Amino acid sequence: MGDSVEEIMKGLSCYFDKALPVMLLYKNERQQYQEACPANVFPSAIYGAEHLLRLFGMLVCLPQDELIIWWVSSSTFS
Repeated sequence: MGDSVEEIMKGLSCYFDKALPVMLLYKNERQQYQEACPANVFPSAIYGAEHLLRLFGMLVCLPQDELIIWWVSSSTFS
């Protein structure tokens, strides 16, 4: 069970890092994001609970098929 929780947490963190600059920032927060988040720093290391709650709110509202399409189209697999 511990492996499952760890895997979920990794996926959530990855999703947060990809969704933050695209879906979770208000217009007036985008400049701050570009200044605070250099290329080698993950957004999840800087942004916290407020933005995570925004993600949860959006996950509830998005239809499942739209969520999957967005995730696949925005993912870069390495």
